[in-house]
Amino acid sequence: MIVLRAGDKITVVKGDERYREGETIDLFEASYLVYSGRAKAIDEKGEELGVKELFMRYASGDLWWIYFTVFTDLASRGRRIRRGYGDRSIIVEHEGEKYMVYVTEEGARVPLITLLSWIESSQHKDMIPVIAVVDMYGDVTYYQAMSISLKKLQL
Repeated sequence: MIVLRAGDKITVVKGDERYREGETIDLFEASYLVYSGRAKAIDEKGEELGVKELFMRYASGDLWWIYFTVFTDLASRGRRIRRGYGDRSIIVEHEGEKYMVYVTEEGARVPLITLLSWIESSQHKDMIPVIAVVDMYGDVTYYQAMSISLKKLQL
């Protein structure tokens, strides 16, 4: 079992073939490892921390639960995941393809210009843009996004 120390950062105390001792890992990855039973997180006093305690200590804002939901869903499907380029983005690698996933929740208002610039940014990075929508039950639906150009016709 992997052992994580939750101090100023989350570091690996006892690792395995993927996680090396002394390595610093992301909150969402650490939380997923604890959630899935692959790791145990301890604080400076040696007390064990659960997923809720990790988020109470390290998460900022109210977006963390939908981000964690998408992260967990993708990780449980065996996808390689890392944090993206913003607080709503996850990078996924699967079968030789790279995807940039925009995380949002059902009913959230996202300005069209935000989505269009995010799609363009994804495509410039040679990634497939995908929107992940988390509903009120914690179910995730994925949509592949694309931009199109409309031209005015003279008829």
